[in-house]
Amino acid sequence: MYTVLSTRRLLFESSPERLVQLAEDHGFDAVDAVVPYFMDVAIREHFVQLVHGAGLDWGLAGMPVPLGTTTSESDFASLLETVRRLAPVLADAGVTTMSAWLAPANNELAYDDSFALHKRRIDALAPVLRDAGLRLALEYVGPRTWRAPYRHSFISDLDGMRSLIDALQEPERAGLLLDTFHWFTAGESLDQIRTLSAGEILAVDLNDAPLGIAFEDQLDMERAQPCATGVIDAAGFVSVLREIGYDGPVQSEPFSTQLRGQPEEERVVDARNALIAAGAMR
Repeated sequence: MYTVLSTRRLLFESSPERLVQLAEDHGFDAVDAVVPYFMDVAIREHFVQLVHGAGLDWGLAGMPVPLGTTTSESDFASLLETVRRLAPVLADAGVTTMSAWLAPANNELAYDDSFALHKRRIDALAPVLRDAGLRLALEYVGPRTWRAPYRHSFISDLDGMRSLIDALQEPERAGLLLDTFHWFTAGESLDQIRTLSAGEILAVDLNDAPLGIAFEDQLDMERAQPCATGVIDAAGFVSVLREIGYDGPVQSEPFSTQLRGQPEEERVVDARNALIAAGAMR
């Protein structure tokens, strides 16, 4: 597996120059494929040259808008056109994977109707991604506290996400973005990760959770760097990924209010040290 520096996952934005320099300075293998940098020709060419010149690889290119019920049909049509323009450009730079997280609840559609909506939209994206040689990494969101305020629950665990992928017209075009916080808050086990093939997993986010809070009471935006508290067994998670042969991107995603008050480069250093502690970085 290889490590990705994603400053947006560390809750700050960086220029192409700074992102690449931070990755070089702190021993990361890859950087985020920051989608806004690919939307402008001059910035894109400069960014790609910087990344290739530094000998770095690419992480994920995030889908510009959500795929679910908060995105109208007209907005999804616009997204589809954006991806038609964006996908070949990403592929030409060497990016292999786009990503999207799925909201685990909403006020608009019951589970089956929401499932149908997501399936239809991913099916519409699949030929565009296929033509560019890209795959789509799908992330479920685990915390029960996220779902509580909403009328309708949706996919919030590994089994649900695998069911959606299996139902797609081109299931090979999609895969999993696994996040240890969502895995933990979904009440899942390492044995469930062992049931996966390496090819099903397209990317991994590592993090930890605050002490003294039951998994069902954890809040989505209050996390920690991997191995910081020991609530989540990030090292065990990485060990199982190695066991099944996973060799894709891994990144730290320690969203928290505390993180916002920390100097930016210090967050990068902590992410590197956390990935080392988890066994994802040498």
